Amino acid sequence: MVAILGKPWEEITAKDYLDLLDRLGFRPRVLDLKA
Repeated sequence: MVAILGKPWEEITAKDYLDLLDRLGFRPRVLDLKA
């Protein structure tokens, strides 16, 4: 994610990460591993 953001890691904020996750369409999910 740091490479995609194109910023030094110390300049990346939580908002940067969350905005990128939204742009990438990432959605958390729960998988049933017993199935």
